[in-house]
Amino acid sequence: MKTLLLSIIWNEEKLINLFVKYYRQVVDKFIFIDYGSTDKTLEIIRNSGIAFEFVTGKWNGEYDEREVTEIKNTFWIKYRDNYDWIIVVDIDEFL
Repeated sequence: MKTLLLSIIWNEEKLINLFVKYYRQVVDKFIFIDYGSTDKTLEIIRNSGIAFEFVTGKWNGEYDEREVTEIKNTFWIKYRDNYDWIIVVDIDEFL
């Protein structure tokens, strides 16, 4: 079974190691939608050894709840034919 994880990130360097370590056992690929991280988040992910993809979110300087909700509800759809399971979680959510 193939599993994809989708998460929105922004300056998550304090949690990203724990997040990746937790999910790497069950996830084949991570997709991170980044909203302009300025800390070491992206570097940590690049050096983690996981299969990942970065997508750039439309950051206008403010948190947009509608956009985030739309991403969580629809972004995964284009991947559904390639994965058996798709997990959509925030960086601080652990199943």
